[in-house]
Amino acid sequence: MFQFLNIIKEIKSKDSKKKLNVVLERANQIKLKNGNDGLHDYIRALLYPSMYMHLYECLTADDHNAPPPLNYIDLFPGNEFQLHLNEVDQSESQYQVNLGKDIIFTTPWHPQRIVSHIGYISHKVPFKEDTTNHHIVTYIPLQISIVSSGNHSIMQGILNKDGIVHPEYVYNLSNELKRYSYTGTHWFDNVTKEEIPVHNHDIGLAWEVSKLLV
Repeated sequence: MFQFLNIIKEIKSKDSKKKLNVVLERANQIKLKNGNDGLHDYIRALLYPSMYMHLYECLTADDHNAPPPLNYIDLFPGNEFQLHLNEVDQSESQYQVNLGKDIIFTTPWHPQRIVSHIGYISHKVPFKEDTTNHHIVTYIPLQISIVSSGNHSIMQGILNKDGIVHPEYVYNLSNELKRYSYTGTHWFDNVTKEEIPVHNHDIGLAWEVSKLLV
C-alpha cells in the first residue's frame, strides 16, 4: 500500500514539474514577443481559477461558515517572521486595482449581504469606491490583491467587471522573489535551504513567471 502511494506521489511530482517547465517556457516566449504586458496577462490567466474558486467556496458555504479571509501567508511562501515586506510609497505612484481585470481575492461571508448585494450593485446603483469601507492590500509585481473590508461590494464589482479601487497598502515582493522558489512540488528557501509546503500551486506558477518582470 505504501509503495503504491509513493508511486502515485512520484507521478504527481513529475507532472507538477513538467507543468512548471511548460509554463516557464511559454512565459519566456511571451516576454520576448510581448514584454511585461504579455506576462501580466499570462499571470492573470494562471490565477483566475484560484480567484473564482475561492469566491465559489464562499458563495456555496453554509450560513456563517464561509472560508476565512485570506492572508498573504495563505498564498506566499514563508511566514510572518520570514516575509519582510517592503511597503511601496504611494505618494510617488498611485496604484489602482481594476475589478474587471485584476486578480482580487475577496471573501463574502455574510449570507444576508450576499443576497442583498448580488444583482443590486452595478445594476440598480453603480459601483462606487468607498474609502472608509474598501480596504485591500496589493502585492507587486504579481498584481495580486487581498480584500480585508468591503468584501461583498467588491465581489459585485468583480462579477460585473465594474469599478476601480485604490489599495490601502502596496507591498513589493521583489526581495521575496529572490529568496523563495517554487519547484513544482514545494517552496524552497534559497537562504535556509528549507522546503516549505505549498498551499496553492497556481500561485507558485505565477510566482516563478513574475520573476521575469523584475
